[in-house]
Amino acid sequence: MKHSQTSTQTVAVLGAGGTMGFPMARNIARAGIPVRAWNRSRGKAEPLTAAGAVVTDTPAEAAQGASIVLTTLADGDSVLQALDAEDGALPVMARRDDPDHPIWLQMSTIGEEATQRCAGLANRHGLGFVDAPVLGTRQPAEQRQLVILESGPEEARPRVQPVFDAIGHRTIRAGQAGAGTRLKLVTNSWVLAVVEAGAETIGQGRGAGCPVGWAARAGPAAVRPDRAAAARGHHRARRQGLLRHVPDQRAGAMTMTDDKEG
Repeated sequence: MKHSQTSTQTVAVLGAGGTMGFPMARNIARAGIPVRAWNRSRGKAEPLTAAGAVVTDTPAEAAQGASIVLTTLADGDSVLQALDAEDGALPVMARRDDPDHPIWLQMSTIGEEATQRCAGLANRHGLGFVDAPVLGTRQPAEQRQLVILESGPEEARPRVQPVFDAIGHRTIRAGQAGAGTRLKLVTNSWVLAVVEAGAETIGQGRGAGCPVGWAARAGPAAVRPDRAAAARGHHRARRQGLLRHVPDQRAGAMTMTDDKEG
């Protein structure tokens, strides 16, 4: 789905040759959004030219003329270096004489501390900052099936939504910048717990001589929704600081929006 703003906004993708960055950059370009791409190993990003992207030698060059700079890199240090190094994108973004401040769209999974450092850096240079890690791996990224955990200033949403539409099928609005990263940490913890519990159950079933299929059929029949347990988990996550800035879902502050409605 294309939006009217896609014709006026150029997106710089830093980390465009990575496992996630490459399909994300390609899908953004295929959606008709101008893309300027950079990757530490330029050769990995070169195939993006077939989708119409411009591949550059430095993050600074990629940021030239870009209204949105999207980072999708391995860790916090890599993200900060791509922005704040001598040939980084930040000086170019800060110099732009534009009524609409450039937006730093940080989509890497880098943890809460690094996200706070990025937000502070953006604030010091007058940039908009949107923290939006994703749920999904390479295949969902290729198929535009990512789930985006968006957090940041409300006024940035109309500008970043065309990017989200190009790479994903659902956007979850988590709150102010940083809430998306905290939600990703909670989600990862939940997935790990489910995987570990499933593996343990399969092991117990095999040890007891029970076919795994029987447990799969019997288990759901024995389980009923437990609102009290869900509430305990919610409060425990808040005590641990994982949700301290995330709006209470019961208050309706966190919403799910299909990308077609964006």
